[in-house]
Amino acid sequence: MKACGICGADLHFYKGDHANIPYGFCLGHEGSGEIVEVGAGVINVKSGDRVCIEPQVGQYSGLITHFYKHKADKVHKINDHVTYEEAAFVEPLAVGLNGVRRGEIGKTGRKNVIIIGAGPIGAVSILCSKAEGAKWVGTCDLLEARLQAAKKIGADATLLTKPSMTSDEVAAALQTLHPVGESVDVIIDAVGITSTLNTAFKLQTTRSPRRAYYGPHYPDAARMVNDGVVDVKPLITHRISMDQFEEGFRLLLDGNSGAGKVIFQL
Repeated sequence: MKACGICGADLHFYKGDHANIPYGFCLGHEGSGEIVEVGAGVINVKSGDRVCIEPQVGQYSGLITHFYKHKADKVHKINDHVTYEEAAFVEPLAVGLNGVRRGEIGKTGRKNVIIIGAGPIGAVSILCSKAEGAKWVGTCDLLEARLQAAKKIGADATLLTKPSMTSDEVAAALQTLHPVGESVDVIIDAVGITSTLNTAFKLQTTRSPRRAYYGPHYPDAARMVNDGVVDVKPLITHRISMDQFEEGFRLLLDGNSGAGKVIFQL
């Protein structure tokens, strides 16, 4: 293993939000590394290849480590110009890409997008929306640092919200962001809590809620990074070593740290 990002799901595990986690459970599913050995009959990769790792059901976590065994058909080669840290970002990028494609963004009549939340998943949703042909993308967040990063990667308009704002107030403020005379075609909730879902429903006149993970889009996300279709580098704010394990999680728990994506260099 060479690099692994910290996901919001990892943060919940770290905080103890999930019960019945066995002792020794290893976190991490946003990873990349170098092949050191292959099994008999493996022909798609060889020792020395640089790859990103597509998680599997039943084999999802465990990448914050030094060595990891995985199915050969679920690792994807990365080009020499792509850093291991960028390659670790393929997994969250695939989450964003799945949501964007489920929303059919970029297709006829689906050009204006609002993304609620500008954290890592909101940010990759901005990148994917633009890559898929969105004309206008707006976003909102409680943290100004996230909104500044969103502007750098293509957000056309941003809204700084406050914890005291109701869903109605956030929805009304978001309605003022998009181009005059045009409607919002797609809403992506990149937070997924009750208040943000309520905001999304108040914005959307025709409701067609869909839950998105990353489905079959991991290989496409890897190609997007390899081909330079998207640039995830601005979203990586901290690179830390394994001996700074707890510091990495503390950065993400501190709303004033300015942390975006924190990546372990393994």
